[in-house]
Amino acid sequence: MITCVIDVDRTIAENSARAMLLEKSCKACGGFNTAESYCINCGSDLVAFTDESFEAFLDPELMACDLPIASAQRAIGRFRDLGYNLVFLTGRKEVEHRDVTESWLIKYFDFNGKDKLCMRKVTDAGMKASDYKEKTFLGFRDNSTTYMFFDDDPYIWTMYSKYGLVFRCPDAWEHMSPRGNNRLAEPLRNR
Repeated sequence: MITCVIDVDRTIAENSARAMLLEKSCKACGGFNTAESYCINCGSDLVAFTDESFEAFLDPELMACDLPIASAQRAIGRFRDLGYNLVFLTGRKEVEHRDVTESWLIKYFDFNGKDKLCMRKVTDAGMKASDYKEKTFLGFRDNSTTYMFFDDDPYIWTMYSKYGLVFRCPDAWEHMSPRGNNRLAEPLRNR
């Protein structure tokens, strides 16, 4: 049996419009920084997203407007055709984001009763993403299953590499299911 463990944000959901709302502030000098991992004012690496911008990023109405990554739709459709199990494992909050996430998955990825959606519980708040995803994965892991993992986070890739095949998304989708997914005619070879 093959099970695909698939992240949502930036892996199958294009959320760059929401990501533009994210702002970082420097804990060393108090300066604001929009994209860098270091402070553009003082050079400190003590930067983090502001609570206000992160809450705006997690607005369910804005999540509902995310568009699917087309190559992910094609690949996941193929996984369904092949009978693979699908587990969507996201850091989104269970209490606040389940309804919008399920509706979005139904609309764009034919989410159904056979699929599983794992979301961050209140008890997982503050846990590093890699720790949360590993704990959740180990909770449903079956040693008789082969796992394929799809995520956009390098820290998650490292953790998942202990358990199966890791695909770096969203780039991997296009290689798995290119546009115009028609089989090309092979040239005739001399015999």
